[in-house]
Amino acid sequence: MRLDRLLSTSGISRAEARLAIRAGRVRVNGEVVRDAGAHAEAGDVLVDGRFVLAERSLSLRFRGSRNQRLIDVPKSLESGTVVQIPDN
Repeated sequence: MRLDRLLSTSGISRAEARLAIRAGRVRVNGEVVRDAGAHAEAGDVLVDGRFVLAERSLSLRFRGSRNQRLIDVPKSLESGTVVQIPDN
């Protein structure tokens, strides 16, 4: 994944991520990286000496039907069956 995108999934805005990369505050596998387009994995990236863990919530929404259902993907993957989010 591109470095700026990876940092944005961890809660840093892309603009802030690009500034940190240009300032030399980001390391990938121990080496300073100054290219926002460089590719990296979440466990390999340090910003200001701290590891970055990518987190992103995932929900799927289907449009165009009266019978719309929201699926809780993390719970569905955990249980092995489809878990729907109840209507409020």
